[in-house]
Amino acid sequence: MRCRRTQCRPSGATGTAASDRLSGRVVVSTAGVWLAPMLVAPPLFTRDVFSHLAQGTLPLRGQDPYQVGPEVLGNVLSENIHYF
Repeated sequence: MRCRRTQCRPSGATGTAASDRLSGRVVVSTAGVWLAPMLVAPPLFTRDVFSHLAQGTLPLRGQDPYQVGPEVLGNVLSENIHYF
């Protein structure tokens, strides 16, 4: 370890940040590869879609979503919502 008056760092360190060493192309390519499976496959083990659809269906059926919950629909949407 080399120590100077103002800073100490390991002997192999050059003092550059990781962001200085990565190009924008590498970051965008990595993000694209990471997101690709999510664009093809639906989210697994989540029922958020049913919740959003049920909340959107309430006003279409004349219900106030601030007064009642999706259970008043009594259809497949309300059956697939997790209540906490």
